[in-house]
Amino acid sequence: MDEFSLSDIKCLDEILYKYKEMSSLELTEISHRDAAWIKADRLRKRDPEKDWISKLDIAQSGGTSKDILFYIKHEMQLDRELS
Repeated sequence: MDEFSLSDIKCLDEILYKYKEMSSLELTEISHRDAAWIKADRLRKRDPEKDWISKLDIAQSGGTSKDILFYIKHEMQLDRELS
């Protein structure tokens, strides 16, 4: 608790109060609405081995800048080439 500010603790308390009675299924419905998760779910339904979300999809879903998206694409390409 020494690491948290009073505003951090207040925020955590509000979140816990709001979501404490929800089931894991209800929490999943709330947390899995972004474009990255929807895309991964669609791919998983077609091919169960594609049940992952790429760093690029996460970044795009979060509104990352074009410069950072370019960097991530380049990093992913290097990873593929070096594998």
